[in-house]
Amino acid sequence: MILSGLNLYFCYLFGYICNSLISIHQNIVAQVDAFEKGRILFPADFRGAGTIAAIKMSLSRIVTEGRLIRLAHGIYLKPKRVKAPDSWPSLEEIAVAVAKREHVKIKAAGELALYKLGLSKIYPANLVFVTNGEPRNIKTREHILIFKPTTPKNL
Repeated sequence: MILSGLNLYFCYLFGYICNSLISIHQNIVAQVDAFEKGRILFPADFRGAGTIAAIKMSLSRIVTEGRLIRLAHGIYLKPKRVKAPDSWPSLEEIAVAVAKREHVKIKAAGELALYKLGLSKIYPANLVFVTNGEPRNIKTREHILIFKPTTPKNL
């Protein structure tokens, strides 16, 4: 990483802070490069590399460099090909990755369930899943993933 003159001066004054941030960023870049292409990543995958704020800042820089694609808040993709939307995961793959990370079960509900059963020919814009985890909404591109809580009996 090349530092400009002003940044170099501040690193000289606050050397410990700059060196630790640079090493955290380099550590996260090395971890991102080690992951296979097409993998969905979360900031929690880099737990132990630094503080949450440093990890998020580093991921933001890596997105700016073009090594990662930000799918949603806190959800990243290591692309198979650079800037190729056809290589992005489907919304269902993102939902499965979120469920796996949170160790919860999910099941399609509403219009998505009808589509999967073949009772509807229209793929829904907003995917609804019932889960035994916490309720949440994830906004990706122009779609929304909705996780609604239910009892384990209904799963």
